[in-house]
Amino acid sequence: MSSNISPWIESLEPELLQLGDTSIAVTTLQRTLTAIGLYRRFIDGYFGPTTEQAVRQLQNRLDIAETGKFDKATWHALAVWPKGKNIGIAGPIRSRSAIAHHGQT
Repeated sequence: MSSNISPWIESLEPELLQLGDTSIAVTTLQRTLTAIGLYRRFIDGYFGPTTEQAVRQLQNRLDIAETGKFDKATWHALAVWPKGKNIGIAGPIRSRSAIAHHGQT
């Protein structure tokens, strides 16, 4: 895949994540959303209203249906997003290592 965050996204698998879910996959999603500037809350692995809103913003920027659920269509659209193309307010998509170390000093 051409996105430089695709290894991170691929680790999620194209499963459905939605409001009320709690899992490692939600934590990974929150880290990804944080790295691209769409999620600015504590990363806790809980898919609450703030995570849902961030997913809606992501879907809007990917020009796909805004369901608020991280579904197969959202996973695929994000995984194939062109490398370096601006998707969030934080600038171009960063590398997996930048996502993994986001916020660490």
